[in-house]
Formats: sequence, structure tokens, C-alpha cells
Amino acid sequence: MRSFFLFLLTLSANTYAATYCDLLWQIPHFQAQSFKKINELEYDLVIKTDPNMQLLSRVRENMWPWYSVPVAGWYTYWVVFDNSISSFSNNIRYQVISINNETSPGTEHRVGTGSHVWTNGCTVLDYGGVLNWGESTNLTLRLKFENPIPAGIYNFSGSSLPVKVFYEENKGGYADSQSVLRGYLGRIPYISVDNWQLEVKAPTCSHNHPSLDFGQITYEQAKAGINISKNLSLSCKDNPVSVKLYFKDTQKTVTEAFCGKNSTEKNCKITIGDNNKDNIIFNKDSFSSSGSGTLNIPINATFKSKKPEPGPFKDSVIIVAEIN
Repeated sequence: MRSFFLFLLTLSANTYAATYCDLLWQIPHFQAQSFKKINELEYDLVIKTDPNMQLLSRVRENMWPWYSVPVAGWYTYWVVFDNSISSFSNNIRYQVISINNETSPGTEHRVGTGSHVWTNGCTVLDYGGVLNWGESTNLTLRLKFENPIPAGIYNFSGSSLPVKVFYEENKGGYADSQSVLRGYLGRIPYISVDNWQLEVKAPTCSHNHPSLDFGQITYEQAKAGINISKNLSLSCKDNPVSVKLYFKDTQKTVTEAFCGKNSTEKNCKITIGDNNKDNIIFNKDSFSSSGSGTLNIPINATFKSKKPEPGPFKDSVIIVAEIN
């Protein structure tokens, strides 16, 4: 006799619905913190984000303003820049070449990303609502100018920069948040920066007045030749790019003069830095990072005469310093 047994197989599962709230915020105001010259054409502009942010987008699932269950996720600033040539109202042309060392234009870059666990739900704000976060961050924009900025005082406040900045709170790890971000890239304007001034000072150099004195010399010393040297000291400031030196009469670093009242020969030879070149140049690397410093350049003089004349003599030469 056959026996049959019936078994009831119970299948069960607990399915948890996705829970997330992705918030995208626009930052309406930025303040300039510093504008520092890096080289002849490049400057670093440090801007500070305003703590007041405006809600652009809210994507949520199973998460409401009163949702108090802890939800992990991340937050970040998003920056995008265009590196095409732009110009200010005074026709000074420039381009943005990096933000926080990110150099790829037209690409969304994360800045200041961190993880967080939220227990305050989504948000009670509607689109366009403003929230004061009480915190700010700094962003460093590297600007490259088409030409050196002439000396003067400039006010760039309110000028538009080809940069867009967003802030995102991704509560719960919403996977498609970057698509939401890209959807808003074409909708918001470029940023403008307040409190942004620049003073460009013309570089200057002060100098000593070296006097080359051969003293009392004998007839034999004059025929054999005697050498002396003194330093020309140039103290420069306000970021000189180059300092070029040469004698005015020869346009070179060497010149000769008639030393002596009745001299018929050029018996004095003077050189800058013991050279015989068109000029001697010191570039910006000759100065400190603050854009100032002192140059000490030897001025060498030789007196030598085939027929020395007794008596004193005095003469002078003119050295030209071109400062850029």
C-alpha cells in the first residue's frame, strides 16, 4: 500500500525599498580672498563660497523631511570651467586653466568630498528655497592672461568667470546624481566674484653710487696697468621680470674712456660683470618669491697708458638699467 505525504513549502523574503534623498544646491555669491601673481602671466584667485545656498533639485525615494532613521551618503562641491579666451570690461583677456589643480575643462570635478550619516530626513524646502549652511569653503582658480597686466589699480568685482559651482548632498547614495547635475549645467549662469581688486605696481630699483678711485699710482704702475673693482648694488621690488644693464655710449657691457686731461688714448677700460656682451640680464629667478631682492654686480676698471701724464684725472660713464 502506497502512502503519500504532502509538504507545504513556505517561501518568504524581506524586501527593503531604496531610501535616498539627493539634493543639488546653487551657490549664488562668491568673495575673493586673494589674487596672487604666480608668474608674468598667471595668477591664483582664491574665492570663498557663500554659506547661503539655493535648492535646485531634489530627487528622493522613501525619505521625507521627518525621516529620522540614520542614512549614510556623501557630500561634495562640483566645479566645471571653460578654458576658452574671455575678457574683462577693460579688454584684459584671460583664460581659466585650472580649479584646485584640476586642469580638464568641461568636466565635472569633485572638490571637498566627504562621507556623512544623516538623521534629519530630506528637506522641508521647496525648489528655489535658500538655506544658510553656516560654513564655506575656498576654491583656487588659476587664471592665465594673454599679456602681462600693466601697472595700475583694477576692480574686477562683479565680473563673470566661465565657472559653474554646485553643492550636492547625496543622502542614501543615489546612483544617478551626476546625470541630474549635467541636466542643470546649461541652466545656471557663470559665477561672479565680489570684493575682487588688484593693484599692479611698476617694478622699481634703487642703487648706490659706486666711485672707482685708482688712488696715487706711479709711472711704472700706469704703464703696467692697474685694476680696481666696486659693486653696483640694485635693490629691486614689486616683481621685476627682468633687469638689463649696459653702458649708454657703447650699448654693451664694456666701454673705454680718455682718462687724463691731455690724454690722446683711451686708457681706461670699464666692464660690467667682467663681460663684453651686448648686455647683462637678471630674470625673475634672481629675486625672492616676494618679488624683491638686491643685485650686486661688479664694476671693473683698468687704467693702462703707454705715455702716462702726471696729474689727477676724473671721468664718468653712464650705465643704463632697463627694468621690466
